[in-house]
Amino acid sequence: MAAPTQPSPAPPAPGRPVHGAASALAARWTRLTSGPGADGALYALKCWAASMLAAYVALRIGMPRPYWAMITAYIVSQPQAGAVRSKALFRVLGTALGAAATIVMVPNLANAPELLSLAIAVWVGLCLYISLLDRTPRSYVMLLAGYTAAIIGFPSVAQPGAIFTIGALRVQEITIGILSATLVHGLIAPLSVTTALLARIDGFVADAERWSGDALAGALGGDANAALDRDRRRLASDITDLHLMSTHLPFDTARLLPRVRVVRALQDRLSMLLPLGAAVEDRLRLLGREHGMPRDLADLVADACAWLAQGAPAAGAEALMARARALEPADAAKPGALLRLSLLARLAELVGLHRQVRLLREQLRSPDRRAVDPQVAALLSERSRRPLHRDHGFALRSAVAAVAGILLTCAIWIATDWPQGGIAVMMVAVFCSLFAALDDPTPAIRAFILYTLMSLPVSAFYLFGVLPHVDGFPQLALALAPALLVFGRLMFDPRTTLPGLAMALGLLGSVALGERYSASFPGFVDGALAQLGGAGIAFATTRLLRTLGADWSARRLIRAGWRDVVAMVDGRVEDVSAWNGRMLDRLGLLTPRLGAIDPSDRHAATDLLSDLRVGLLVAELTALGRRLPDAGGPAFSGALQAVRDHYRARLSGAPRPGADDAQAGLARIDAAIGAAHAIADPATRRAALIALTGVRRNLHPAAAAPQAGVAA
Repeated sequence: MAAPTQPSPAPPAPGRPVHGAASALAARWTRLTSGPGADGALYALKCWAASMLAAYVALRIGMPRPYWAMITAYIVSQPQAGAVRSKALFRVLGTALGAAATIVMVPNLANAPELLSLAIAVWVGLCLYISLLDRTPRSYVMLLAGYTAAIIGFPSVAQPGAIFTIGALRVQEITIGILSATLVHGLIAPLSVTTALLARIDGFVADAERWSGDALAGALGGDANAALDRDRRRLASDITDLHLMSTHLPFDTARLLPRVRVVRALQDRLSMLLPLGAAVEDRLRLLGREHGMPRDLADLVADACAWLAQGAPAAGAEALMARARALEPADAAKPGALLRLSLLARLAELVGLHRQVRLLREQLRSPDRRAVDPQVAALLSERSRRPLHRDHGFALRSAVAAVAGILLTCAIWIATDWPQGGIAVMMVAVFCSLFAALDDPTPAIRAFILYTLMSLPVSAFYLFGVLPHVDGFPQLALALAPALLVFGRLMFDPRTTLPGLAMALGLLGSVALGERYSASFPGFVDGALAQLGGAGIAFATTRLLRTLGADWSARRLIRAGWRDVVAMVDGRVEDVSAWNGRMLDRLGLLTPRLGAIDPSDRHAATDLLSDLRVGLLVAELTALGRRLPDAGGPAFSGALQAVRDHYRARLSGAPRPGADDAQAGLARIDAAIGAAHAIADPATRRAALIALTGVRRNLHPAAAAPQAGVAA
């Protein structure tokens, strides 16, 4: 291919292919930029511009394989400029780390290909394992460190003495691509992460208020709403999305950036809405069914619904909470009194929580760093970190599948002396790493293979029909534009990102832009076969060793939640807020997977939201137990032991504790409620009765109403 600064030895006279490409580009671009697809068209243009800038810089400074810079520009491109910049930093670090590992391994093991294959395979597997334990953009560091070692190391085994130079060149080419994408997406009509984040937060807050209002109204009327329950559970995954988006904020291009700590505080408040809203809804339904809904309480709930429909204004929050406190029963020993107490206390908390959410939303939009309200200052001071769920077994199986696929391909390469075997092994490492986070990566790998195949005729057309007639860099950029703009437009839509990226990478990888045009049909075919062969082996080993399915992942999430509840009972949880965040993250991960569980499976009926409520109630009881006199201690310990036995029975394989065990556990909880009535301090007595009522309702929802003096 012609270098941008030198003419081709035999330039075409008329240059009609390039002019024709330019005309086709203009016509296609007019269609793409008209109407609602303008953002996608602009994104496609920026991806193309970033790739061309990377190619120009790499060619200008004499990089031997500038196509790596072009490919990287497409890989790192994101619609939001802040996401490009954050991932760019992590990718540069990962690439440098992978190159350093290659420089250490290849020269020392070049004379022992089996050991070198094992060393690189284990490195890829280790990096993949670590990256899968971190679901934030930071995971790109280890992910890139793993498969970059394969990209640099395997094709270079025949030149161990030049590995430092090769590694340095690859790092430079990839860095040029990263910097080009960062520059173009950051300067040309940048889309701000802040704008998208604030829009998502507005949607989350409005949806949460609507869901709470609908739940209260539905429970007041006795109506069950399955769609509302599904929508509310989706809030858990929305909260995780909010967490992941906020990691890009420090890199965003907006003039006024929201503080990450405010976003984290908002996440904590939104997280509490799920268990609290579900508890209020449950108490409303039970009170109406068992004792009838008193008029004063019905009016309060209706007013709370109206307040939520108005956007949770500050003026009404204190009045609603004061009314709820005023309606609390003076004598909690009367039948139904504890249920009423629990409902009113949780309703007041729900109103206060929605008000805090609104205040934090106002803080995010405020140009002033000072707190908009004293409550905000308090919330920011108490905000804790938010850990995400980690699945070591899942990460280990993914790493083992990657190691196995690499070693199998290396064995074929060594046994057959395949000239393009290094490319095949490289592709195995890339495919096993890129799609490892999916429950079943094989559909994505299969689709990537399909779209790569679809790109081969386009690549052949360019390689043998267009590029021989290209003279200079401007014609090269125009010639590649029609296909790359179409592929970039596909990448903008999440539904077609995979096809667009696969075809863009397939085209750029097959064309393999170098310092000068040099292409042969046998080489093109052999390279394509190596790429597809590596992808095929990655598909086969993943299907054999790693394909687990959404049902397997769902069961692991549920059991992890049960183990965490037991840990809470045993006092092994130091940070309750972090525990709550991890449980809500699991709920967000579980919601889209529940449909994959067989209805006959004992996990199918599991309500992880109920488990979350139990864990939080256990934390309250544990804290209260430390303040109780010796007389109340044994009864509280018995209630906690009932919770522990319940979840240990679930972990051991029982669908539910047996009838005798369930009755014994219920009796322990009722005994604790009876002991709580004797607590002298009114505030401690109230808190203990509310918490024990919640435990009883969540563990034994079908239990008959107890006698007077014991909570329902």
